[in-house]
Amino acid sequence: MPTPRTNPFVPAALALCVTSAAFAQADDAQDVTISFTPSGTYTTESSLDGEPGDFSLATAGFDLSFTFSPADDLTLVATLAHETAYYDFSGATTLVPGTDSPIDLAYDSSISLTSIIKHDNNISFLVTGGLNNAFARGADFNDAFTYHLAAGVSIKVSPTLSLTLGGGFRTRLENNTIGIPLIQLDWKIDDQTRLTARGFSLKLARDVDDANTIHIRSAFELREYRLDEDTPTIRDGSFEHTRIPLAIGWTHAPDDNFSITAEVGAILWQEIEVRTGSGDRVTEFDADPSLFLALTANFRF
Repeated sequence: MPTPRTNPFVPAALALCVTSAAFAQADDAQDVTISFTPSGTYTTESSLDGEPGDFSLATAGFDLSFTFSPADDLTLVATLAHETAYYDFSGATTLVPGTDSPIDLAYDSSISLTSIIKHDNNISFLVTGGLNNAFARGADFNDAFTYHLAAGVSIKVSPTLSLTLGGGFRTRLENNTIGIPLIQLDWKIDDQTRLTARGFSLKLARDVDDANTIHIRSAFELREYRLDEDTPTIRDGSFEHTRIPLAIGWTHAPDDNFSITAEVGAILWQEIEVRTGSGDRVTEFDADPSLFLALTANFRF
């Protein structure tokens, strides 16, 4: 008998209710800032290196964050995120024995909470943790949870440079728990140029005028999903897709409450790995470089 499925938006919706109730306890409603960021990407077809088959990837998702300060020296940020990914595989007969398309629709939902404790005007302490659920269509929702926890210290080195350093860990579906660096960098190189780092992402941006900014960005991206229970030969296995994009982009921000960003770029390197439900690696293939487009908007309330 098939395992009952749960809609991937359910945990996010429940978390939103809990978070909204908690934030409603803030003394002043104006202390709460809401940020909503919908996004979409399309990555062109890429061939598996030295193997039959190819695939493309389209994604659509959002981040929804709530920020408020219940005390002068404490800031809390709760974030809900979801991404739906569509993998279009064709002829990939060696990736997973018995099928040429090991995954199509996949869902990734998460909730995280960050606490920032201000020590003085130059030093703050940061603790962040979260729960993630990622699964392909037909997979066991209850067997697709991972979590992460990290802590660090943020130092305002100068009026133009802030640095956060720390570390933590992240669990995996069918792979070893990994250590993760907690790195944030905000460097105002001059009045128009900024270098920022957030985790595994690095961006160099330059203002064209008051409303327009151009940038170049690179990152390390990991998508990981629990596979369909009925996937041939690897029941309850996992699918991992890692890649490094390089993009150029433009942001238009007519005011502080709205911006839209468009990017075009290339996937310089990518790898697909499939594991069984017991963690054994089935296949590990590189894929050829490909091109991608991305569009992101941000609304602040």
